[in-house]
Amino acid sequence: MTLAVNGESEVYVLQPGNETANEGSTATKFTCTLKAKRNDLTWWKDGEKIEDNDPHYNFSIEANAYTYSIHIKVVERQDKGYYQCKVKGKFSDKAYLTVREITGKPYPICKLSKLDYEVSELVHATCITENKSPPDNIDLILENSESLITSKCYNDTHLWVTTEFIAEERQNNSIINCTIENDFSESARPCDNPVTLKIVNPSLPCNEQPKEENGKDYGYIIIILTLFLVVSVVLNTVLFLYIGHLRNTLDCSRVTEFVRSSRNFIRQLLLPGRIGENNN
Repeated sequence: MTLAVNGESEVYVLQPGNETANEGSTATKFTCTLKAKRNDLTWWKDGEKIEDNDPHYNFSIEANAYTYSIHIKVVERQDKGYYQCKVKGKFSDKAYLTVREITGKPYPICKLSKLDYEVSELVHATCITENKSPPDNIDLILENSESLITSKCYNDTHLWVTTEFIAEERQNNSIINCTIENDFSESARPCDNPVTLKIVNPSLPCNEQPKEENGKDYGYIIIILTLFLVVSVVLNTVLFLYIGHLRNTLDCSRVTEFVRSSRNFIRQLLLPGRIGENNN
């Protein structure tokens, strides 16, 4: 309350003073103390008269002290503004009510830009609350992780923080949560429904790695080709040595017969489906 000054001193002894109240509180009032009892005192808010039968308020008078009060039953956001009383056509000083707004449910809300992420994909997470006065302190948290770098945005109705990070395999099934808090009411409040980060197709543990059946097939082919090359080298070596031996004995008929037989043998070895074919 404030003392009356100048011309108003003939009416007011004390005038209403500024107040601050939490949204939902029930102990907020403004008071005017007069020099004498008056029946024509009225209360005003932001330049508009408050009716005596308004259910949002209670009015009281302390007759012996000539003190007149207006009580706000339950403080709401729209109650912020200027209050003053009026007597004999003269207004008291204006008293401002500051309402500290309390964030209601369902806030805060946690969101991800999609349901599932692949390793090395960019994750976009958001925490949303009301844009009110005073604003909440808002924090975004990734389970078992270092502090996230966030950016804050707002519009007329909402306030939100966002973060982006690269998805890692170790983050699969991690919880993303956010909290809001202020300096005048409740402690930090988390999301009612935190979100779970899903990393699709993460690598399996070493003892659960899938078997590469195709690799086995390639291994068999390599072994068969190696054996074939070895056999071919051996046969060519034997053939070369035996032909040399026959030439040394000058038995041309035997050389010719051996070469023809060798050609047929090699054809049968390489093309088994054509056994019996005899091409000179």
